[in-house]
Amino acid sequence: MKLIFFRELLWLFVALTTALLLSFGLRLLLLGSPDSYRQLLDEVGSNEQYLHVVLYLVCFLGIYVSRLAVAAVGLFAESVPTASA
Repeated sequence: MKLIFFRELLWLFVALTTALLLSFGLRLLLLGSPDSYRQLLDEVGSNEQYLHVVLYLVCFLGIYVSRLAVAAVGLFAESVPTASA
């Protein structure tokens, strides 16, 4: 039980760190296109910090949903009986 808790805690920290790096990368990509960046800022209320938080949350949720999907496929693959020759 302890092992599962610490493994999930490690995944949480890895996902948080990776989401931070991805959100910075996405922001830099958006800065490469000033018109798109300005339009996006106008849509979120001209607040760059709010935009960064939104990008961070989107990246974090994307990472965690992907991780859960991979885990679900792994569990499904383990439960499917294999055909014997």
